Amino acid sequence: MKAKYITLIVLAVLAVILVLQNWYDVLIQLFFWNQEMPLAVFAILMMAIGFLLGLVTARVTRGEPQKD
Repeated sequence: MKAKYITLIVLAVLAVILVLQNWYDVLIQLFFWNQEMPLAVFAILMMAIGFLLGLVTARVTRGEPQKD
């Protein structure tokens, strides 16, 4: 296996462990929006948003030539 896949598998396992250990409810406050949800759900949402932002950034920067 390539090192990239092993790294991804290790990170995925660590993310699952993090989520499984944090099922208690927390209050999320964003400006005037208040929402109570399990910390695990919030962690999954933040991981997904971070992953998507990383994909978008990689696609945008990959196609652009370097300007001097």
